[in-house]
Amino acid sequence: MNQKNKNGVYVILNTINGKMYVGSSAGKRGFSDRWSTHRFELRNNKHHSPKLQNAWNKYGESNFYFCILEICAPVDAVSVEQYYIDLFKPYTNIGYNILSIAGSSLGHKHSQATRDKIRRNQLGELNNRFGTKHTPETINQMRLAQTGSNNYMFGLHRSLKIRQKISKTLTGISRSNATKKKMSEAKKGSKNPGYGKKQSAATIQKRANSLCKLVIRSDGKTYKSLKEAAKDMRTSPPTISFAVRFNIKRVGYGWKYLIQQSGTSDVIKKESEVVEEDGSNI
Repeated sequence: MNQKNKNGVYVILNTINGKMYVGSSAGKRGFSDRWSTHRFELRNNKHHSPKLQNAWNKYGESNFYFCILEICAPVDAVSVEQYYIDLFKPYTNIGYNILSIAGSSLGHKHSQATRDKIRRNQLGELNNRFGTKHTPETINQMRLAQTGSNNYMFGLHRSLKIRQKISKTLTGISRSNATKKKMSEAKKGSKNPGYGKKQSAATIQKRANSLCKLVIRSDGKTYKSLKEAAKDMRTSPPTISFAVRFNIKRVGYGWKYLIQQSGTSDVIKKESEVVEEDGSNI
C-alpha cells in the first residue's frame, strides 16, 4: 500500500551515527510533501534545524533515510509526534530536533547572529515583496477592511487607566541621533507619502484651526494657539494636543482648550479634571 500521501510521524535518520530528526505531517500530500520540503531546504542550506543542516552537509544526502514511524489522522499528528519526541529525546545530543515541544517554538530563542541573518534575508531584493506594488483595487479593499464597523477598534474606547499606561510607556523614550537621521531620510522627497499630493482647501483649513485653538496651562497662563504653547514649552503641538485629549500632564503642566471649537470633538476640560500620569489630580 502506498503510504507516501498518508499523514503521521516520521524520522529522518542518519545511517552513519544513528542520530535522528522527528517530525510530523498533516497536509494533503502527507509524508511525500514533508520529505520533499526537508530535502529542498537541506539542499539549499536553509533548513530550520542547524543541527540537521550541519550533519547533512557533513555526511551527505545519501547517508540520510526517511522512515515512517506511525500513520495517524492529521488532527492527531502533533500529539503523536510529541509522544515520539518524549520517547527518543531527539532534542538532546542524540538527535537533530531543536525543540522539545512538538508544533511549538516555546522556549526557543534565536541568537543575535540568527536574528541578523533573518533580517538581512528580508532586505531589498531578498524580500518577497521587493518591486511589487498593490493595485488600486487591493488598496481600496485594504482600506475598506479597516473602515467603520470592519475595524477591530470600532465602538471601543480606551479607559483612562489604559491611556495613562500608554502615556507612561511613551514617556522618556529618547531616540539616538542615528535613528532620528534615519527617520528623517525615510520621509524626504519622493519617500514621503504626501510627496506630489495637494491637500484640499477643507483639509488645510482644518489643520489651521487645530493649531489656532486657545490653550490654557494649569497655572493659568494662556496661549493663542497650540503652536504658540508648544514653542514656549520647547515641544511640539501634538504633544500639547495629546495632553488635552488624554487628560494627562505634559512638559510639567496640565492643559485644556479655553473654548470649544466648532467642528471638533475636543471637550473643554476643567483644571481639576486634568490628571497626572500616575493618576493623581494636579
